[in-house]
Order: sequence, then C-alpha cells, then structure tokens
Amino acid sequence: GNASCAEDFATILNSFSAKVGSGVRVYSMMIPKSCAMYLGDSKTKYAKYVTRSTRDLNAHKAALSGVTYIPAYDVLLPHKNEEIYYRTDHHWTGLGAYYAAEEFAKIAGVDFMPLSSYTKNVRPGYVGTMYKYTQYSPTLLNNPEDFVTYIPSTPYTITKYNSKFANGKARDSLYYSVPDSKRSSWYSTYLGSDTYSFNIKSGTCQNGRKLLLVKDSYGNALSPYLVNSFEEIYIVDARYFELSLVPFVQANGITDVLFAESAFSAVGKG
Repeated sequence: GNASCAEDFATILNSFSAKVGSGVRVYSMMIPKSCAMYLGDSKTKYAKYVTRSTRDLNAHKAALSGVTYIPAYDVLLPHKNEEIYYRTDHHWTGLGAYYAAEEFAKIAGVDFMPLSSYTKNVRPGYVGTMYKYTQYSPTLLNNPEDFVTYIPSTPYTITKYNSKFANGKARDSLYYSVPDSKRSSWYSTYLGSDTYSFNIKSGTCQNGRKLLLVKDSYGNALSPYLVNSFEEIYIVDARYFELSLVPFVQANGITDVLFAESAFSAVGKG
C-alpha cells in the first residue's frame, strides 16, 4: 500500500459517515503492523517500512472528515517492550488489542473494565501463522511462545450468523476451542472463522449504545474488551460480509461504528 491508498480508505469511510448521518458516531482504528513498532531503530534497509507505516497512518488521519480517528499507533508505541505482537504470528496479541480498545472506549465515552477484572488464560507452545508462511521454519518451531487470552467477567449472550447475517445460532462464548494439532491456527480462538458475523448482548451495560465493529482478523481480538462498554455489539468482517452496511446500521438502531482494520487491509487493494 501507500499514502494514496490510505487516503482512499479515508474517503470511503467519509462517504459512509455522510450516508448514515450525524446521529451515528463513526470511528477509524487503523491498526499498525509489528514492523511499525520494531524496525524504527534499524540501520538496515528494513527501517523504511517504519517510515512508510507512519506516513500511511498520518495520511489516513488527515483525510478523515466526519470520522473520529483512534490513534492505535500512538497508544501501542509506549508498550512496545511488552508482548503486544506475537513473534511467530502476523497478528497483534490480546494485550495489544486491550490497549487499543481502552483508547477507543475513552474516546467513545463509554465504560471500560480494567485488565485486572479479566481471567488470564495462558496456553504455552504457540507457533503461529508465520510458521506456515515460512514453510515450517525449524527456528520458529524451536522457539514457541505463549498464547494468552483474557476472559471477561461481564456476562453476555452471543449469536453467530453467516456472512448474510442469517441462520443465527446461539453460542456459549466468544472463544472457540482450537486443538493442539492446529496450533498455528490458535489465533482463531477469537471468534473462530472470519466469515462469521456476530451479535453480542451485554448482561450489564444498559447505556443504549449499539456498536457495529467492522473488522479484519485483527479486530477479532478487540471483541472481548467491549462487552461492558456497549449494550449490544454487531461484528462483521469487511472482506466477507454480503449486506450493505448503511441499511444494516439503520435497521438495527446502531449508534456507533468502529472500522478496525490492520494497516495491511486498510492500504491494500481490497
């Protein structure tokens, strides 16, 4: 991608915001990739990717109109020495998503639960997607990491739908059980497949706010942290959802729309 693509993405969101009207709050969280965090001090050719990443983020922010920017990069950067991105996977971690969700909640003006209120679950031996992308590198295999999830204490109900938001089926949890034999796919613990859509109803929040989370796979990890912040949450994947978003927002009385896309998705051709 490039700055022009980042501006194009902003133009799309601006148009969406104008169509849903001023009564709906629209936000953009363009989530940086790990290269934007860890190559800044590099003296090699790879340092250019940090410059490109921050350039694209700034271009996107500057081009937004009627859309509130969520500064995920600025929020994550002070935590770069914590495990906010996986070493063996191209995604951010649940901890990284927590910090970004906290900033979103603050800007949106909704309640947010501290990390201490969550149950921490540690699953050792994770070797993520980069293991497959490197054709099963033995270096990665011999250097696994922990896959950590944070389980909310807030009660909620969740219904899973297909990409047309039909054939709803109740589920017990946001989290899916991915077996040890598929440990490179443990990130799918968050919401399972990206092709699904979801509706979540909080058991405690009664603020009248309804959120539509439009995401790629990075956005999956945000979902556990928002169940106490919104009365109802709808989750769809921009790559697979088959309905038009504007009438979907209107039909469901949605008050807030968060576009949470990784920088790769936001500035890519898709």
